[in-house]
Amino acid sequence: CKNGKYGVINFKNEVVIPFMYDYISSVNNHTLYKGTYENKIVVEKNGKEGIINDKNEVLLPFEYGDIGFLSDETLIIRDRKKEIEYIADYSGKRICNTDFNRISVQIDSNNKYFVANLKEQGKEAVIDKYGNIVFDFKYQNIYIFYNSDSDKFYFIVTYENNLENILDENGKKLLPCDYERINIIDN
Repeated sequence: CKNGKYGVINFKNEVVIPFMYDYISSVNNHTLYKGTYENKIVVEKNGKEGIINDKNEVLLPFEYGDIGFLSDETLIIRDRKKEIEYIADYSGKRICNTDFNRISVQIDSNNKYFVANLKEQGKEAVIDKYGNIVFDFKYQNIYIFYNSDSDKFYFIVTYENNLENILDENGKKLLPCDYERINIIDN
């Protein structure tokens, strides 16, 4: 931080990105939802977020409330005034018409599934990186986990009665009855 503005210097003390931003996400690691993704960096300028590359070229203009990386093809964009999130491509164009209250990024190796919440319903669903609904909005809570031995995803879902079960990728219940609590010990 220099004079209240953020920039980036390299190990030779050379300015790589000028000190002109209100905020710069971490540029030294690969993170989802905030941070960098393939030389794309979320930065804030005058209260709006945009995306630059490591050469300080603007890839997405400073027009957005919050921006996060969902996958190598899609972003989560948060409209601060409406308090909603939606999925867009890297040009900022919406690719899904659904407004979500929240999109939860539970990191997996393939960035295949995400948990979304609809404010009006207070329910969660599983969506893919394009916003397509995989499991409908009928669960109180969803936890996604990947089993590397079977190379499959599973979902612990909580129903309205606060009981839980595990679903496969087709939505089939895997346990003979619902339980009060399910914990994954090792996956």
